Amino acid sequence: MLQNQDILIFALPRHDGQYESTSFNIAKELAKHNRVIYIDDPYSIKDVVRNFSRPEIKRRFRFFIPFSLGISPWEQEGIRLNVLTLPPTIPINSLKPGALYNFFLKINTCIVGNRIARAIKKLGLKKVIYINSFEFYYPNLTKYIKPVLNVYHCIDGMIKPYTLRHGPRLERILVQEADAVISTSPELRRLKEQDNPKSYLIPNAANFSHSSQALSPETPVADELKQYPKPIIGYFGNIERRIDYTILEYIAKTHPEWSFVMVGPVEAEYIPPQIFSIPTIFFVGRQPYSRLPEFLKGFDVAIVPFKVDDISRTIYPLKLYEYLGAGKPVVSTFFNPDVLEKKDGIIFLADTPELFADAILQALTSNNDSNVEKRLEIARNNTWECRGEEFSNLVESLLLKK
Repeated sequence: MLQNQDILIFALPRHDGQYESTSFNIAKELAKHNRVIYIDDPYSIKDVVRNFSRPEIKRRFRFFIPFSLGISPWEQEGIRLNVLTLPPTIPINSLKPGALYNFFLKINTCIVGNRIARAIKKLGLKKVIYINSFEFYYPNLTKYIKPVLNVYHCIDGMIKPYTLRHGPRLERILVQEADAVISTSPELRRLKEQDNPKSYLIPNAANFSHSSQALSPETPVADELKQYPKPIIGYFGNIERRIDYTILEYIAKTHPEWSFVMVGPVEAEYIPPQIFSIPTIFFVGRQPYSRLPEFLKGFDVAIVPFKVDDISRTIYPLKLYEYLGAGKPVVSTFFNPDVLEKKDGIIFLADTPELFADAILQALTSNNDSNVEKRLEIARNNTWECRGEEFSNLVESLLLKK
């Protein structure tokens, strides 16, 4: 296991984001035995101006000053690390690929790199291990860091137009230049292996101690759920492009006796308008991760109704183990065979709207203590503690090989 090392993790998910992130959970696990600096994705100048009054901007404002070190300690449940806040950068994503974009990218890289270099010097870091966790917008930072090991951590595929504008091209630079690439799904590993043969797999996991609180008598059911008729078929996560709304519409119309509760931020541009008019589909909105057990406790069945396509094959959703960690029966499409093929019998799998409806009915009528325990056992074997140890051992072996 990796111990007493200096580790920089530059991540696209910020440490205080509203949702659990693979990046920060791995950072917390590595911080148990190492000195970790977690570098938040920088805000652009436009972000700061537009959202000046938002709490996440206000609490960072003192770090936006050019001569600030940007370092703040973070501690929770005995885990300690430092968070590095970067200065605002120039908004350049709207620019076309080419000389002008590359010019401003160099300026932004200089802004980011100089802050990181100052933090390394201030904290007295030596022989730095650098992990870029899906922060693909900054592929040329190693000259500021001079790491002894350069790892790219790929945690997701790219699907949104904003990301696709520059993301794949910049990420490829990171992948090719990395000493190793660690991906969260088998399909991502296969894709990255084309540009870097030193590619490894460490899947996502979940916080079992948190999701299992849904089983505690002391955990209340979320008040938002009490107004809806039982049974409740629930989803917790982003409500956007990945969801197969054909399935959702079919099962809601053929089973009006079920309540479909969608918990999470709604990206309405991806949702067919008729979905909003179905009286048994309810959108609860974005909820803090701390309330996850309250919502899971109120679900009778938890669903993962993802589309089956090339993008879905790259997904290894955290919610899968969160659902199982609450002991809930799970119905899912067969969106990623690598993730789901060994879970048939524990997770109800369905390929069509008709079969999805049948699977929900089976999940509602076949739940028992034995099945709950089987789900919990899978969740216990897929915790962040387990993944953190795998990640630590892999990085240690890579360091020894260098």
